[in-house]
Amino acid sequence: MHLLNQLKLSRDMGAEVFENIRAGDWLMDCVVDRLSAYQTQEPSIGLAKLAEWLEEYFASIKLLPAHMKPRHVSMVIEAIH
Repeated sequence: MHLLNQLKLSRDMGAEVFENIRAGDWLMDCVVDRLSAYQTQEPSIGLAKLAEWLEEYFASIKLLPAHMKPRHVSMVIEAIH
């Protein structure tokens, strides 16, 4: 089972990954950067649109108060997973 799904089911909002999401936007930036890097290495995979969409979506999440970010980040990561 996916880690974020496990944490969501256990309602452990104090988990380290959620604390990191609340503390800064590095995880969202890292996800977009890695997808962009994979797209550069292997253009035939077709990750450019996903990376672009995520960047726009995460830009909206970055405007939210810190306590709301973990829920929205985990929702989008789970949907993609």
